[in-house]
Amino acid sequence: MNTELFLPFIANILNVRTWLLSEDLKAHAAFQKECCFESTLQPMYTSDYLSFLQENTAKNTFYEITDYLKTSLVLFQFEGTFYAIGPYVKAAFSQHCNLKFYVIGRLRACPARSLSSSGLRKL
Repeated sequence: MNTELFLPFIANILNVRTWLLSEDLKAHAAFQKECCFESTLQPMYTSDYLSFLQENTAKNTFYEITDYLKTSLVLFQFEGTFYAIGPYVKAAFSQHCNLKFYVIGRLRACPARSLSSSGLRKL
């Protein structure tokens, strides 16, 4: 299969990023650097976890994994190559959910008012 055509094709259809996660750990590290906000909340976005998944996933099976921040990632192997689609969200974040994630991850929150509640009007 021609991955140079396949990856952009899937990205355009789904409007989400696609990744070729080869056995080279550089691809896993690049994914972690770009997609992992907090490793305690998103353990499956870490290089170590991606390596584990690559070694332990069944061929021709799609896996959808959702983290504590409610972002999802689809992983699959096809013709011996490991792919990832995402991360993506299924629903918009709410302020209540965001605060819950800060508590779960023991992160410091900086309260900020949303533009919709600040009295500013959209242009």
